[in-house]
Amino acid sequence: MLRKAGVPGPSRTRPLGWFGPSVKRLLPLQICSVFGFRNKFRLVTRNCTDLRESAERRGTRAPMTQTGSRPRLLSVGNVLLVCKDAEAIRLLTEAAQQFALSLDVHHQAETAASILGRQKFEAVVVDLELGDSAKTVLREVCLSSSNQTAVTFTITSRNAEKDSGMSIGSTFTFVRPLSVESISLTLKAAYGLIVRERRRYFRFPLAVPAFLRTAEGKEIASQTVNIGEGGMGLHTSHPFKAKEQALVQFTLPGQPSQFSAKLDVCWCDQSGLLGVRFLALSAQQKSGLREWVSARFEESIPERVAVHFRKSAAKR
Repeated sequence: MLRKAGVPGPSRTRPLGWFGPSVKRLLPLQICSVFGFRNKFRLVTRNCTDLRESAERRGTRAPMTQTGSRPRLLSVGNVLLVCKDAEAIRLLTEAAQQFALSLDVHHQAETAASILGRQKFEAVVVDLELGDSAKTVLREVCLSSSNQTAVTFTITSRNAEKDSGMSIGSTFTFVRPLSVESISLTLKAAYGLIVRERRRYFRFPLAVPAFLRTAEGKEIASQTVNIGEGGMGLHTSHPFKAKEQALVQFTLPGQPSQFSAKLDVCWCDQSGLLGVRFLALSAQQKSGLREWVSARFEESIPERVAVHFRKSAAKR
């Protein structure tokens, strides 16, 4: 239908006029205020932010409760790679990603040997083209208290005589020319050992009530922070000292009975955090704890590599 000149068409302005955008922006907040949600929402948001910032300042994640969602590990294992060959580093990085392994690359053997005394690795890869420096790194692995059980790899050339006598304690070998396929086959063969090494030091974040009894018989209420096969983290108001011994009692989620064990304090800080190791566990306690931690570890690893873990666990 033709419209007469000068006659305006139907209004296309917003129903609320110029105030429309402001009303839309403020309406949800007004509704929250009417029903009492606004302050609660701000409080929850602030508390979550404080908890996250506190964990970031400590350099750790906040402890999880037994009802929380399962944390996913970003890496199944940390691998120290000592190599100068850019192409070898690229191929190893690509292959390692398929198994959720994280590479810490160092070009100098001296810096790599130094970091072995400060950081835990599930595997160590050394390029024998570094010469005598490669032997130094492998020797440091054997002498390291925290890395002497790490799975070791060497990168060799086709000339076996050239590299003979240099693979001190090496378990697996990557032979040049390298490819993602050949590296993946070797990693697959070693994956069970890498997973087992990671699980030995794995700590599952857990916050449940725990009770401590000191050598003097004093009973102290505390809370767990994390737990592994050989020890756990605790938070308590009692001023413990390193090497002090006590008894601990708590219940693992999903377990019918309480877990009781003698412990030794490895370290403590002024905030009340303790790192302890278990002493004199019975065979039944060791087996039950290992099974429980192993199940939590499997739940934490990426699904795309969980099948490798299940296969390796079935072989043990």
